[in-house]
Amino acid sequence: MIVTIYSPPGQHADNIRQAAEQTLTSLGVKAQVEVESDEFGFASAGVMFTPAVSVNGTLISNGWVPEPRDLAEALSGGRY
Repeated sequence: MIVTIYSPPGQHADNIRQAAEQTLTSLGVKAQVEVESDEFGFASAGVMFTPAVSVNGTLISNGWVPEPRDLAEALSGGRY
């Protein structure tokens, strides 16, 4: 499983990545968490506003940071 965070580089992106990693660890989910900071990468993924988060290439947020609860629900719903 790959969780991708779309955000300009910096502390904000690092904070989102750390929160995602903590959530995944608490759920017992093994996943690779990546930060995509390239604007062309944003466009290729369909991101209109940052920050955004995708799971296995499917956007689960666009223009907002999902709360840990939201990420857990997206993963446990079996949609990704």
